Amino acid sequence: MADMDADAVLRNCAYLVTAAPAEVLPLLGQARSREARLAAAVYRATLWQHRDASAEVRRQVLSLDAARLGDRECVRFGADHGGGAGLGD
Repeated sequence: MADMDADAVLRNCAYLVTAAPAEVLPLLGQARSREARLAAAVYRATLWQHRDASAEVRRQVLSLDAARLGDRECVRFGADHGGGAGLGD
């Protein structure tokens, strides 16, 4: 995990949806770019829901948070990979 570029990983919307929250949590505080800080804020908004959620549920929750916080890149990812607006439908 120490070799990961936190900014690049946090901007990978597919990773945020599919990775175990235990893998994502240590990266949230390492975000440096504006985009990575926004992605970290999106993930933190409903952090308590991610631990027990399936990837599909996590995609839906992150979709709502991304839309609410203005993370257009992750909203576009969801539209392309979830069949609807946001990270899910």
